[in-house]
Amino acid sequence: MRLHAWSTMKRDVEFDPVTGSATMVTLPTPRLDTSVPTGFADFERQVLGARQVFALFKSGNILFFSAGARRWELGQPGLRFVHGRPFPFLSRFRVIESDRLVFSILYSHLGRVLLELIDPTYDKLDQESDFFLSFVAEYATSPEWQAQARERWASAVE
Repeated sequence: MRLHAWSTMKRDVEFDPVTGSATMVTLPTPRLDTSVPTGFADFERQVLGARQVFALFKSGNILFFSAGARRWELGQPGLRFVHGRPFPFLSRFRVIESDRLVFSILYSHLGRVLLELIDPTYDKLDQESDFFLSFVAEYATSPEWQAQARERWASAVE
């Protein structure tokens, strides 16, 4: 399925939700603001590990979050996403189902923090643009956000 890249209008992500594999696709021209997404994806590199794709997408009328080949339906009871910065240049993202940790990644973001430090206008909008997983933790389980995504996003073909 083709998803919009999270932080750029110049790329899309070709994502296979079954295998969890993904590749970045450079677009011939930047995507228009009016283009209808099926979802969004971004990549993070686990500390001392491999690069992994993360995606939010709509299939039928159901919204999903994927971490590689692992997938969670956003409307399920007891699902929570937690994002934090345990150290200045590291972030931790966790998926919790019914108070049980089912996924965790610790990833580095040195370049993004350096940009944050030198940009006096850096704010929450910049942070959401820079940190896809922070956005997921903040909004993905919100019924209001889910209603808007269901209304505005097209369904991806799996």
